[in-house]
Amino acid sequence: MSIKIGLIEFGHENRDLKIPKLCYIFNGVQNIYQFYQEEKIFVDENKTNWTRQEILNLVREKFNMESRDLFFIIHEFEDDQFYFATNLFGKIALCTTHDWKNISTEIDVLYSLGSSIIQIIQYYEIYKDEPYKASQEYMEILYAEGKDTNLFHLASRGCLNDFCQNKKEKIFRIRTGDVCDECLAIWEEKNIESEKTDALFELIEAVRVRSVVNKARIKLRAYCREQIAFIEQGLHQKLVQQLKEKYKKDWWIKGIPENVRTNAATRYELHKCIGEKIDYTNLLDLPKIWINKLNYSWLKLKNPFNCFPDSRNKIEDLFGKLNDIRNLLVHATREFNPTKEDKEFVDEIAKKIFKTS
Repeated sequence: MSIKIGLIEFGHENRDLKIPKLCYIFNGVQNIYQFYQEEKIFVDENKTNWTRQEILNLVREKFNMESRDLFFIIHEFEDDQFYFATNLFGKIALCTTHDWKNISTEIDVLYSLGSSIIQIIQYYEIYKDEPYKASQEYMEILYAEGKDTNLFHLASRGCLNDFCQNKKEKIFRIRTGDVCDECLAIWEEKNIESEKTDALFELIEAVRVRSVVNKARIKLRAYCREQIAFIEQGLHQKLVQQLKEKYKKDWWIKGIPENVRTNAATRYELHKCIGEKIDYTNLLDLPKIWINKLNYSWLKLKNPFNCFPDSRNKIEDLFGKLNDIRNLLVHATREFNPTKEDKEFVDEIAKKIFKTS
């Protein structure tokens, strides 16, 4: 069962934080924690000071608190205690972008927010049976007493749980992308499910790799990997739409080749039946569904993929090349660096799939 997390942007109309990008990045690397951009709350530009309580009251008034497991309010005001983020007030945490540009011009504020969000999700998971310990009230007691615990490091060590009293130390925390041995021991002691542990590490790595500056090849790797993920998601959506149109309620049985169905069902069960079976088809399954079950001539009339080649073999070759690039990108130890031609190839497919005219 996935954990639904709402991200609420709170502030002035001229704010542009690209919250959908953060949702896309986080949802693209794992499927346990599902992130949603909620309706933005605009406030009067003439009011420059908002207390935590004022923000919380307004959000609780406007949102159904039962619609998500957690909410993160992302605002632009200085926190009451000069923190980057608070722990939970019930099921709500607050994250601020205030003053980040004076702390780092190298790391996008989006990834500072991402690091704080991951840290708080971790507290939520560990202290489900002791929610008070995941609360802001408890965290401030620890801070007031100067206690350096396993999940609260006053002295930075490059761990997710560094408090970063010197705010610039957060740059170190983000780029390290680490959870120290003491904190990992707590994860194990609290029996966080392996799927959630994997998902948390994927989120941490997604932020870390984007925080490395002056590394053109890493940026290109990240770009191509994101673009291929975007292509795969788009293809899934379009194929399911076409299958449902052609086969109605029998689309899964009649529209998916048996071997593809069987393999997807196996992967679905291995992942504790999270999501839908169609989510577990892979990139090479998609042209098989397209060509063999949707019927190429019928699809051509619908033109869902815009200007793809007429030959079925060429279609399979094209997706084979895309899958080869994808496989090299997801295995970081192979040190595959995409070429300019690889990027252009991936971009061209994306244009064909998402072109609207």
